[in-house]
Amino acid sequence: MGGAGDRPISDGIPRRWRAPLSHAMMVARTAADATVTRRLPPIPSLLLLAGLGLFLLSGTAAVVGLHHLIGLADQRASALRSNTVAVELLSAVKDIETGLRGYVIAGSEEFLTSVDAGVARVPALFDQLEAYSARTTLIQPHLPTLRRLAETRIAIATSVIAVRRDDGQAQAAALIASGAGQRAMTAFRSAVKALTDDLDAHVAQLDAALHDVSEQARLRIIISTLIGSASLVGGILVLRIEQGRRSRAEADLEAANADLEARIARRTSQLERANRLMEQHAVNLNRSVESERRRLAREVHDQLGQLFTALKLSLPPSDAVISPMQRALLIDLVDEGVTTARRIASDLRPAVLDDFGLGMALSQRARRFSEETGLACSVDVTDGLHLSTEQVTQLYRIACEAMTNVARHAGAKRLRIDGRQSADGYRLTVEDDGRGPLEGGMVESFGFQSMRERANLAGGTLTTGTSEWGGLRVSTDIPNPSRRHADAPAAG
Repeated sequence: MGGAGDRPISDGIPRRWRAPLSHAMMVARTAADATVTRRLPPIPSLLLLAGLGLFLLSGTAAVVGLHHLIGLADQRASALRSNTVAVELLSAVKDIETGLRGYVIAGSEEFLTSVDAGVARVPALFDQLEAYSARTTLIQPHLPTLRRLAETRIAIATSVIAVRRDDGQAQAAALIASGAGQRAMTAFRSAVKALTDDLDAHVAQLDAALHDVSEQARLRIIISTLIGSASLVGGILVLRIEQGRRSRAEADLEAANADLEARIARRTSQLERANRLMEQHAVNLNRSVESERRRLAREVHDQLGQLFTALKLSLPPSDAVISPMQRALLIDLVDEGVTTARRIASDLRPAVLDDFGLGMALSQRARRFSEETGLACSVDVTDGLHLSTEQVTQLYRIACEAMTNVARHAGAKRLRIDGRQSADGYRLTVEDDGRGPLEGGMVESFGFQSMRERANLAGGTLTTGTSEWGGLRVSTDIPNPSRRHADAPAAG
C-alpha cells in the first residue's frame, strides 16, 4: 500500500471542510482559466476556419465542375453514337440498293439476301436514333424526313423485285431507268448528310465547352487551394504564437494552484491535529465518564445499600408498637430500596463486568432484558484475549444500546448475542428477527451514531446487515493490537 505521498490531500480533510475547500479550488481554477481564455483572440480560429472553408469551396467547385464535365461528355458521346448510327442507316439502304441492282441484272436470289438484311436493319437503326434523340435534341427534326425517304426507297426496291420476278429483266431495267429509285436514294443521302453535319457541329461545340469548363474548374481549384493554404499557414503561425502565450499563462496557473495546494496542505495539517486533539479529548472524556460511573456505582452500592440495610436492621421487633402489617410493609419498602439501589449501580457500571468479564455481564443484562421485554434472548459470548478494559466497556455499551433499539423499533421476538475471538480480532454481533435494517428505520438513528462512535473509540468498526432470521444484524469488529500496528504504516 502507498504512503502519504500517494494519497490526494483531500483524504485527510474532514468531510465538513471538503465542500468549502473544493469550492474555493474550483473558483480559483475557473478564474485562472477565464483569464487565459480572455488572452486568446479568435484570429487563429478564424484563419483556420477560413482555410478549411476555402478548401471545402474548392472541393465543391471541383465536384460541380466534374458533374458539368460528365454531362457534356455524355452529350458528346451520344452525338458521336448518333452519327455512327446515321452512317450505318445509310449503309443499310445502300446494301438494299446494291442487292437490288445485282438481282435485276443476274436474276439470282442470292442478291436478295443483302436486300432482306438491309430491310431488317433499318427499323432497328431508326429505334436507336429515337433513343438518342432524347439526349440530343437536334436529331428529332431529321427523323421524319429520314424515315419517309427510307420507306420510299424500300418500297421502290420491293416493286422492282416484284417486276423482275413477274415480267422479266427488261421491265425491271426499264423501271430502274425511270430514275425514281435514284432520286429517292439521292434525297436519302442528302438527309443523312444533313444529320451528320449537324451532329459534327454539335460535337465541335461540346468539345469547346469541355475545354472551357475544364480550364475554369482547374483555375478555381488552383486559386482556392492557394488561398486556403495561405490561410492555414497563417492560422498555424498565429496559433503557435498564442500557444506560447497560453503556456506562460498555464505556468502562472500551475504556480497559483501549487500555492493553493500548499495552503490546503497546511490547513489540512492543522485540521488533522485538531481532529487528533478532539479524538483524544473524546477518549479522555469517555474515560472520565466511566470513572465517574464507577465512583457513583460504588457510592450507591456502598452508601445507599448500607443505609437501607441498616434501616432494615434497625426496625423494632415484632412485639413493638408497630403492627406486624406495618412492619412487613416497611421491610418490603426497604427491600425494594435495596433492589433499586443495586439496579441503579448495575446500570451505571455493572460490577460483574469488572469482576467476571464481558460474557457474564452480557448474560446478566440479557436475562433482565428478557424479563422486561418478553423477548427470547440467547447469549454466547467469550471474553477477548487482547481486549483492554476500555474496549470491554465500549462493547458492553454497544450491546446494551443495540438491545434498547431492538426493543424500541424492531418488533422482534428473538434476540441473539455472539462474541468470538479470531486470528484477526474480536467480533461482537447482536441480531434479531424483527423488521430488518430497511423497514425498521433505525440505521441512521442517534443510537446507531452513538454505537459507531463507541466502536471508533474502541479502535474498531461497526457494520449493519440482515440477520439469518431476516431482521437486523449489528456487528462490531475490533482488530488485534498486532494487526492494528501492522496496518498503521500502510494507512499512511
